[in-house]
Amino acid sequence: MNEYQPEERVPAPEGSPKLPSFFVRPAMVVFQPADLFQALANRPVWFPMLAFAALAAGSSMLFVPGAVWEQTMSAAGPEAAEAMGGMGAAVMRVFSPFAAAAAIFGSALFLTAVSFVAFVFIRGDEAKFRQYLSIFAHTAIIGALGAYVYLPFRLRSEDLQLTFSVGTFMPFLGEGYLANVFQIMDLFGLWTVVVAALGISLLDERRRWGSTAVVAVALLLVVPALVFALIPTFFG
Repeated sequence: MNEYQPEERVPAPEGSPKLPSFFVRPAMVVFQPADLFQALANRPVWFPMLAFAALAAGSSMLFVPGAVWEQTMSAAGPEAAEAMGGMGAAVMRVFSPFAAAAAIFGSALFLTAVSFVAFVFIRGDEAKFRQYLSIFAHTAIIGALGAYVYLPFRLRSEDLQLTFSVGTFMPFLGEGYLANVFQIMDLFGLWTVVVAALGISLLDERRRWGSTAVVAVALLLVVPALVFALIPTFFG
């Protein structure tokens, strides 16, 4: 009878890039994404970085004072305030960090799943799910960065929904469905998808960043915007 032999880690190919340290990788997402993704292709680590991005985004909500939450509850209308009770603002202040963290974590998993199906099962790219997950876990840092960039603008305007989007640069569209579409297309979301497309293209030598980015933006950003823009158009 053959004894059980534990699975050994397959060594990275000779000459492959060494995985940068955890504390260096967030900066590399912004300044050296190609070098980072080439290293992650052989060592697709994901959970610690995704957890860090989620924690960072959630922590940004701790800087929102109670007065802003009270203003937000008032703007939501008396029905919302009544549903939440007299402690509505306090409840929102406590749970908002968890909601923000869950949004970062959940969106990374969702983008990974959709991208893997589109590029591997449909387009026929050669890559593993864990490699895709590693890419989107690291690009989640961009979403966390956006939370802090938006923070002073949100506090000043007392509008916690404020974002910078493609629609920000198209005020001439006025109101309507098309304006809603571009308003949903957040700039940090666009940045995330374009950088993730770079990582996806590096996983298969047959692919190029440009074409991959076009498909990724259309699939992960434009199509959801077209769908969600229907909500304020017909039910707003």
